[in-house]
Amino acid sequence: MKKIYMLLVTIMIGHFASSQILAWDFNGAAGNETSLASTTTNANLASSSVTRGSGVVATALANAFSANSWDNASLAVAITNNDYFQFTVTVNTGFTVSLSTLDAASANEKTGPMHSNGNIVWTDFQQPV
Repeated sequence: MKKIYMLLVTIMIGHFASSQILAWDFNGAAGNETSLASTTTNANLASSSVTRGSGVVATALANAFSANSWDNASLAVAITNNDYFQFTVTVNTGFTVSLSTLDAASANEKTGPMHSNGNIVWTDFQQPV
């Protein structure tokens, strides 16, 4: 009975396990790079870079990807002024991808970004760190 139970547990773990398909490691970054390429990229995805919108200014911050000059008037103003970070997920021909979780860590000062778009919810994103 123990062998059957362990086999079922192993199968279920494999079934429900998820894997990281795209990731960035900012360790060693100066913070003010124009873009940073993904350090983890699934074989069935094109590599991706994180970039800033033209409305924010790259600023040095060790082990980060940083910007200042955010306009916090509203989400509409931020979009109009190109105040954002972005990355793309491009799936290779013949494959599909299903995103169930998006994990991101952020820190901001009182003048940092306060909005997100695309139905992404950032927990405590508006709180200064």
